[in-house]
Amino acid sequence: MNIPEQLIKEFNLQPFQVLNTLALFDEGGTVPFIARYRKEMTGSLDENQIRDLQHRSEYYKELDERRQTILDSIREQGKLTPELEGKITKTLSKTEIEDLYLPFKPKRITRAIKAKEAGLEPLATWLVECTDTTGDVYQCRKRIRNAAKGASRRHGYSGRTTFRQCRNPQAFAGISRGRRAHGQQRQERVQGTKNQI
Repeated sequence: MNIPEQLIKEFNLQPFQVLNTLALFDEGGTVPFIARYRKEMTGSLDENQIRDLQHRSEYYKELDERRQTILDSIREQGKLTPELEGKITKTLSKTEIEDLYLPFKPKRITRAIKAKEAGLEPLATWLVECTDTTGDVYQCRKRIRNAAKGASRRHGYSGRTTFRQCRNPQAFAGISRGRRAHGQQRQERVQGTKNQI
């Protein structure tokens, strides 16, 4: 996009006014300095007009950068058509350009997506819907851990994370009972050994 041309049309100014003002900004001039001491270069633009020019030129620069990023991203995906490229190139709004990009925006990879790819979705569904509070849940926990161990190697997360994200309190109650029973048996075995000595 030719930013000076767009600003000339938008503000209905002479080309020299826009070009000189943008050149002064590039040299590091501030709005008050340009308005007071460079009137002959800007054609006597006031501070408000100069500030508006500055804001719009920055907006169009950011828009151009974003446009190029979006075009590159869609091109890498192999989904860029001439029609879409024309729409993206012609737009003058950040909102509109983001709306055009939305269907092509890459999705973030979350832990849930990684777990589904690892094949843990059926187990997680079973856990959430589980009403059984007996030892079967404890056995299922072992299966989840074993499946998750393999998944963690492939996808980089732990089975504990997947298991702890379950929100079924009944399932957790069954597992807690299973742990307590297992712990009591172990404790009895240890105490029995001490008594024998």
